[in-house]
Amino acid sequence: MKDTARSLFRLSFVLYLIALLYILYGSRIPKLDWPFDAYYERYCSFIPFETITKFARRLFSEDREKAMKAVVNLFGNLVLFAPMGIYMPCFCPKTRRFWKLLLTMIGMVVVVELAQFFFRFGMLDVDDILLNVTGAMAAYELLKIPQLELWLTRCGLLSPRQSPALQESAASENV
Repeated sequence: MKDTARSLFRLSFVLYLIALLYILYGSRIPKLDWPFDAYYERYCSFIPFETITKFARRLFSEDREKAMKAVVNLFGNLVLFAPMGIYMPCFCPKTRRFWKLLLTMIGMVVVVELAQFFFRFGMLDVDDILLNVTGAMAAYELLKIPQLELWLTRCGLLSPRQSPALQESAASENV
């Protein structure tokens, strides 16, 4: 049971990474013909919550196409890196604490955003970073659900002493 569950979990991670890479890079056509300064001006947003606010307003638009684009952008960015909030603590013991995972996810998403920018596959947007990291950290919080934590522990993906819920409670007791 443990070996099968671990193998399926690893396979799901590989499939997730393939899908993630396709969504981030494979599904877009690079805009290499754009001059760098024009691309920078059009496809970079460094003002926090500017894009989130713009799309939040469009959620209630009567224009269905604009509303749908808003849903895809906002919820897509929340969900895109959410699986990392579960995979990282299971595969990388150092990220089993909230703050370590948070810093890891910020670093990972910033690298992805910079790669999208330099290879001109998408937009460099601080709001994407906020949404991606928020989604991953929300998924991490799911690991504190006793049934999920117990299942992952029984499958050998988390040991009881390594589970996020136990580590967070131990850390708060030590303060």
